[in-house]
Amino acid sequence: MKKILFILGLIILPLNVFALTGSTSITCAKNTLEVGGTTTCTISGTANAGVSVVSAKLSSSGGISISEITSASIWQGDGEGGNFELYTDENKTGTFQIGSFKVTANSAGTGTITFGSVEFGDADFNANTISSSVYTITVNAPPVEATGVSLNSASLTLNVGSTGTVTATVSPSNASNKTITWTTSNAKVATVSNGTVTGVGAGTATITAKTSNGKTATVAVTVKEIAATGITVSPTSLNIAVNGTGTINATISPSNATNKTVTWTTSNGKVATVSNGTVKGVGAGTATITARTSNGKSATITVTVKEIAVTGVTATPTTLNVSVGSTATITATISPNNASNKTLTWVSKDPSIATVSNGTVKGIKEGTTTITVKTANGKTATVTVNVSKAQEQKIEEKEEEPEPTPIEEPEPEPVEPTEIEEVTVNDSIVSNVTNKLVLVIAAFTILFVISIIINKKKGKMK
Repeated sequence: MKKILFILGLIILPLNVFALTGSTSITCAKNTLEVGGTTTCTISGTANAGVSVVSAKLSSSGGISISEITSASIWQGDGEGGNFELYTDENKTGTFQIGSFKVTANSAGTGTITFGSVEFGDADFNANTISSSVYTITVNAPPVEATGVSLNSASLTLNVGSTGTVTATVSPSNASNKTITWTTSNAKVATVSNGTVTGVGAGTATITAKTSNGKTATVAVTVKEIAATGITVSPTSLNIAVNGTGTINATISPSNATNKTVTWTTSNGKVATVSNGTVKGVGAGTATITARTSNGKSATITVTVKEIAVTGVTATPTTLNVSVGSTATITATISPNNASNKTLTWVSKDPSIATVSNGTVKGIKEGTTTITVKTANGKTATVTVNVSKAQEQKIEEKEEEPEPTPIEEPEPEPVEPTEIEEVTVNDSIVSNVTNKLVLVIAAFTILFVISIIINKKKGKMK
């Protein structure tokens, strides 16, 4: 009976697997690798209710390979032909891990992992794929270092203010980093930005192109000035008045000439002067103004300077009253106010009555006279001047203060010498008395002399 049941089990088990095989899926830690890099992947299975075995089949292609297979199954294939088969025999439902493996990147490109569910076959576990999917891993190529850089020209000639382009080529053409850094040896001569060179000033400079790993190439740059070919001035002639001004404009050709400096000169500084194209009239006549470039190109203009004549002069006040010894001022006004020559001459008709100097009148004596102011071209104006007598000033005399009466001091009475009675004493007593007596006499003598001196001084003061 047992043999019959065993035979029936062998017949029924394959039928269940064929009808109820589960599905599989792959998850990898990385899906992009560098050559030589690795990543770990897991393969999971999903079993439906009643499925006794879930199995998966793996294979790789492209620049990757599979190794280090681990499985939760009771059996795994031997990997012949790059194929691996993983199985589980437990009666599981839901999703669970079947196994794991390592992927190694061998060469740049796209590697693929083909996997699928397989059905359980014969007693040797040969299986046939019933569903298939592909998992892709990208393998990046290793960086390619630049081996050199070259420029499209070894030399470049520019004018000041113009630009030129230098092209850099990095070798090999598949270098991973083709970044170029540009530098100049002299920014006062030439500057560079992304291969565009700009001329700044006359001279030479070296432009260097450098790769990220230090490979370099250079180009010699020569910058030249653009010479002026000519100069013109406008207007072609100029008429101004004495002390008046006018402007001359100079234009250099070509317009992009490097040096546009203009030097201005006059042929006659007594007629006209010039500064930066501004002309000023100095005196009547003609003068030639010359504009000259730094390289000697020139243009000229004739300037005529005329005087603005005085048309009249007025004086204020018309009548002036001044006293003898005092002064007053006359103001003269010339017309027009921009007249070239404003020189005035002042004259007094009778200088014995009043004098005049630059409009200042001084009274000399009583009387009336005329002051005349005259322009350089003979225009005149007159002022009547009346000089009056100076006012007398009373000076009060101060009473003399009486001199103080000197006080007479009485003359000192003569001092009568005191008689000293002779006494008999010893020598020490005599010596002391004698010394005291001498001092008294000396004191009286000094007082007497002082009184005589005082009296003599009082006598002189009288």
